Amino acid sequence: MQKFSLILYFFLLPGILLAKKYGFVQLTNNDGLSNSSINSISQNSGGLMWFGTWDGLNVYNGRQFNVYKPDPANPNSISNNIIRDVLEENENIQWIATDHGINRFDRDNHRFERYFVDSRSQSAYNEHSFLIAKNSSDMIIAAVYGQGIFVFAGKEKGFTRLNLKVNSRFKKIFFDLDDNLWIHTQEQLLFKVVFKKGFVESGSVQNVVQFQHAENIRAVFFDSSSNAIWMQTSDSRLATYNISAGVLNAYPGFSAVAGTVQSMLFLDERILLGTENGLFECSSDRRQMELLLNNVSVLSLFKGTQQIIWVGTDMQGVWMLTPPREKFRTVSAENVTDFGNSAVRTFNIGPDGRLWVGTKGSGIYVFAPDKEADAPVVENRFSTSNGLLNNSVFTIVAGPGGEKWIGTDGNGINYTDLRTGKLNKLQIADSLKPSINLSSVYALFFSSDTVLWVGTSGYGLYGLHIDRTKVPYSIRSYRQYIYKAHQPHSLSNNIVYSILRDDEKHLW
Repeated sequence: MQKFSLILYFFLLPGILLAKKYGFVQLTNNDGLSNSSINSISQNSGGLMWFGTWDGLNVYNGRQFNVYKPDPANPNSISNNIIRDVLEENENIQWIATDHGINRFDRDNHRFERYFVDSRSQSAYNEHSFLIAKNSSDMIIAAVYGQGIFVFAGKEKGFTRLNLKVNSRFKKIFFDLDDNLWIHTQEQLLFKVVFKKGFVESGSVQNVVQFQHAENIRAVFFDSSSNAIWMQTSDSRLATYNISAGVLNAYPGFSAVAGTVQSMLFLDERILLGTENGLFECSSDRRQMELLLNNVSVLSLFKGTQQIIWVGTDMQGVWMLTPPREKFRTVSAENVTDFGNSAVRTFNIGPDGRLWVGTKGSGIYVFAPDKEADAPVVENRFSTSNGLLNNSVFTIVAGPGGEKWIGTDGNGINYTDLRTGKLNKLQIADSLKPSINLSSVYALFFSSDTVLWVGTSGYGLYGLHIDRTKVPYSIRSYRQYIYKAHQPHSLSNNIVYSILRDDEKHLW
């Protein structure tokens, strides 16, 4: 009887190593992604994410995916399901390179225009058969495996061939910051193509130079922030070539254990490497590597808006990495002396960093601007014992002179005296007192240095003209707006919770 031994391998789940540095979300087929192998990632100017997969073009709006695949019955569908790259011409036009044809996609009518570039290419089918690149003038260049380099000369002419004497077994193409075209071939060679001005016309190539600083170049990646080319050679070494200086430098911190580099992302102070064995982060001094995501092959990397890093994997979908956020800290009687447990109704923070907190029943707490403290420190407190009209506070706003103006459940309005730090009460002339009621002030808004709008509970909206020429401040005149039945242009209700002004100086 034969015996069989069962060997179990336990792997860390992808993402566990990320927890300390990033927040992360994984998008897979369960979320609507058509395929979990992501060849390319880009974002257009409208904020949509474009994922090129092994089975369809996926457009993601943050909530759902729109998937585009070839339809044999529709000549205006995408030409192939294997998507290699996506470039933006403008917000409505995207260029898509597939393994069988290049597509110009019009988002307005969801129409794909197919370009096989040359009649012979319609029968060509190979991985990376079609490559695309765009220069600083938005000129679209196509590289067709086994045939040559072409430039898009407009919808009527389509693609025209460039007269280049270079091996056409293309692996990757890209433009540097000087609009030189770089070509990486299957033979692990690298070429630089220098164009004359107006290179759209055939034969406008100035010269083609083979890169001599390194041999057996397995992969290349362009860093637009420094106009440099990163390359990995067949012996797994990593180096960077400064195009402007013409200098090649080895990367000392790279470990061959990381494996073949498949994608790179260049950030301000660090570099992300996507390899066959995971996602690595390199330090700014280029001497250390840290494993962020293991047990996954990373095919593509992209930095989108809101500092989100998108990671395209082989067979494990898309990882969305978000930068670490400051965590919420709860401020309560448990960690702040004398804070109490009253409900918090309003906040205001001044240019000095002090946080004013208005509560329901406990007055106002002023917290010192010390972000490094283990717990917030109460620097000052206002209540009915030191000038606050009522301990139930509804609103705190900054005034035109830097004072704090306070609306409470009491009768009237408080403001701070900048000289003494104490609270004053806005004065009402004896002649106005019989006709004005400022009980329960819910909202305050200054539309100018001397005009204060007041929203009340039950007494509508007041526009107060404030005399700020002497202390204490006083109401010089006012106008009241209230609800009136059968008058469509009156206030809709006499309880006003909030007041804002738009760019056209309308009050809401």
